[in-house]
Amino acid sequence: MATQRHIDKPKLIKLTAELGQIITPLLKQKWSPDCISGRLKREGKASVSHETIYRYITT
Repeated sequence: MATQRHIDKPKLIKLTAELGQIITPLLKQKWSPDCISGRLKREGKASVSHETIYRYITT
């Protein structure tokens, strides 16, 4: 039952289309996901982890 509750739990999606439009050009400029994550945090934008950015790259 615990596994099913975990699956059914709503997931917080921080990586919006707007954020993707910010991340994509930085990736094309060869920025690392870790640097992008730090930059977004310093600028006060939605904070996403470097792991989330790596998942974004692979999708």
